[in-house]
Amino acid sequence: MTEHVKDKKFVITGRLATFSREEAIELIKNKGAMIQPMVTPKTDYLVKGYFQLDLFNEDKKTRKLVLAEQLISKGYPIMIISEHSFLEMMK
Repeated sequence: MTEHVKDKKFVITGRLATFSREEAIELIKNKGAMIQPMVTPKTDYLVKGYFQLDLFNEDKKTRKLVLAEQLISKGYPIMIISEHSFLEMMK
């Protein structure tokens, strides 16, 4: 996935395995994209890291993930991507 990310809006949810949230935010900004603290109808990508409670309950979702799914069901074109897909985009 080598999509152009300039001016795209990203939200991160869960913990990232590859680097810290601060490092991910810096990477996003360095590519000319924007970081949002919460999912909105204007969000382009939700980067889904792992969530510690997933180890105990597969149905547990972060608030950001639930909100993104709700907005997607209403027709908003938010893409939920894995950390791996995010890293591929940022290459």
